[in-house]
Amino acid sequence: MKYFYIATVICMNIIYSQPSESNFWEMTNGPFGQKITTIDILSQDSVIVGTDGAGVFLFTPSTSVWQNIYSDNEFNSIYSSIITPSKDILFTANSNYDYSATIIKINSDLNDWKLIETSGIGKFANINDSLHNFILLTTQWNGIFKSIDNGDSWDVSAELGIEIGVKDVQFDSFNQRIILATNGRIDGKTFRKGEYLRNGILFSDNYGKNYYNVFEGNCEDIILNQKGFIFVNTDPFYETNYRSFDNGYTWEEIRPQQLMRYIIIVSDSLLYAVNNEGLFHSTDFGTSWELLNDDVKDLISIKAINESTFFIGSISGFYQYSTITNEYTNLSNGLNASNIWTLFASNDNKLLAGGKNGTIYYTENKGENWKVTPALPFFNNDYLQEINCITETSSGRLFVGSETPLFYYSDNLTLEWIKGNNYSFAGSPEIWSMATNSKDEIYVGTSNEGIVIINDDASEFRTTPILGQYILSLDIDENDEVYAGSYYGTVFFTTENAKNWKANSNGLSGLPVISVNKSNNLYASTIYSVHKYNEITQNWDNIGGGLPPNIILSKMIVVDNTIYVSSRGNGIYYTSDEGKNWKAFNTGLENINITAIVNDSTGYLYVASMQGIYRTNDRIVSVKDETNSNNLPKDLIFNNVYPNPFNLTANISFSNPKLQSVSISIYNILGEEVNLIINKEFLPGTYNFAWSGKNNFNTIVNSGVYFVKLKTEKKQLVQKIILLK
Repeated sequence: MKYFYIATVICMNIIYSQPSESNFWEMTNGPFGQKITTIDILSQDSVIVGTDGAGVFLFTPSTSVWQNIYSDNEFNSIYSSIITPSKDILFTANSNYDYSATIIKINSDLNDWKLIETSGIGKFANINDSLHNFILLTTQWNGIFKSIDNGDSWDVSAELGIEIGVKDVQFDSFNQRIILATNGRIDGKTFRKGEYLRNGILFSDNYGKNYYNVFEGNCEDIILNQKGFIFVNTDPFYETNYRSFDNGYTWEEIRPQQLMRYIIIVSDSLLYAVNNEGLFHSTDFGTSWELLNDDVKDLISIKAINESTFFIGSISGFYQYSTITNEYTNLSNGLNASNIWTLFASNDNKLLAGGKNGTIYYTENKGENWKVTPALPFFNNDYLQEINCITETSSGRLFVGSETPLFYYSDNLTLEWIKGNNYSFAGSPEIWSMATNSKDEIYVGTSNEGIVIINDDASEFRTTPILGQYILSLDIDENDEVYAGSYYGTVFFTTENAKNWKANSNGLSGLPVISVNKSNNLYASTIYSVHKYNEITQNWDNIGGGLPPNIILSKMIVVDNTIYVSSRGNGIYYTSDEGKNWKAFNTGLENINITAIVNDSTGYLYVASMQGIYRTNDRIVSVKDETNSNNLPKDLIFNNVYPNPFNLTANISFSNPKLQSVSISIYNILGEEVNLIINKEFLPGTYNFAWSGKNNFNTIVNSGVYFVKLKTEKKQLVQKIILLK
């Protein structure tokens, strides 16, 4: 399962005024874009785009409008796709939580979808001629599967053998031949139906009944032009390609200077390809490659519109490219599919969002505009580094940790990331959490090396007694004491200025601790509940019993003595009374599959959903204004209405101590409601409203005595006012 890091939260004391909208949340203006894994062109004005983490989108080029047509809480990472002969669309997708996979089928009208169980993911091929009509699907460890009913069910009888991983499948319609590329873990031969097969290129001339080897090696991708030319990508480790000009009877090895991972054939001999350096083409059947344009890097998908125009997907956006102008057009605006794993609020009030595509999005104006940093370098030149955590030193230097044993830092978000690899991790762990103390020492939580400490320029490293642990979450309090939550349900914490370490797991049931927070009390969130540490009993008391059953939590923060938790499918919940009452906090969220939550130093709360980042309409922290030393009261206060008597407008003000529903109504002397001014939930703060002497039908009322009623669930306050004309 994917777990998430919570950054240390700094609360400021602020008073604020009336919220501008009735919703708690509003979507920020981005970040737009996503890792584009698949592109299918249904028609001139209908393009289907698969993303790595946010499902499937329909793009309409004539209007530049994006529409999400498939999203699921679990299976959102699209790997491959195909348009069937009946114009339905099939996708394979990975789970967000584990290593399971599924097939997604979207109907030709794009208004319905269903999940189809499968035992692996791979690539599709339509086998369609006058006598045959079926679909093949490759899998990494379970061979190849067949569907004769347009993808509704899959037959395992076409399985090649569990030890051969089938990476690609193509149908050579000219020769009526199925071609497979295999790359398995075996060294010897695999026996199937009387055949001895090795990894490499396999042919079947009888529609899959039998296969035979034509080329041996660890093969990944097949590209063919239906005129005898076959081009094969091998495992990137070997840095070679192979090709045949005679339908696979003879092969030659080529070693180009640039290895291409995503190749298409536009004409008989013209090849286009993309990689992390940019867009390339080859006019000599892949012997050499020329860089056409490197304005956009980290490209991972390409589809030809015609011989001079292409749709191209990167790890962070969707583009159209023209060979005539040699220019890109960014089409990502409106693609709310950023798939953010972690949020971080910097000391200078930037909001940073890191996600699955290895980039950092950031905003300097509370989400009105977003910028994007260069992506982290590909791990081993092939593996995209997903960002798990972000922290910052007092100088503003930002450190990020990813799902590799490397971390990076930057003093300027517009510059390239600097790799901090001076420490040699023995077990190649993933970096899951980071936190910085007052000395600018950075504590790093890893997946199998426990906690290590680095200095602010990554030149010095030292270990801690917490070795061999899987550390998911970190927090450091104002005294530099450290709190760390582990995957196996233990919280480690320091005493005596981080000199000594203790551990406690009592009451956590061995569940992964995804968040720890030390404010007035010590809290820990597992994937299913929230716990408060009892110093007397030395037990973790469960205070999350009021949360929905079967909720899966992703983050926890504590702000102004209120605990907020985000969840995968239930949105946001909060408690202001140590878990006695939990309430949903979702009004305005269009997507409640929440992956991250954080508040900034100016008091706003932000959450990342699978399809966009939201911000609260109002600040959530509320204590005092620097020009006013009076704290907000502990109870609801109804300030005097003024002027009274009034002629044009009566000003109504109240101070609210907690998140609760409040209504303001005007009544006449007969007890009849004249005007309902407001009825909604309010965050803590001071709010101002006005009554202009009109009723609910926007008609001026008569002069006389009226009553202003301020009402909550447990309290009702009334003031008499006089309207004089």
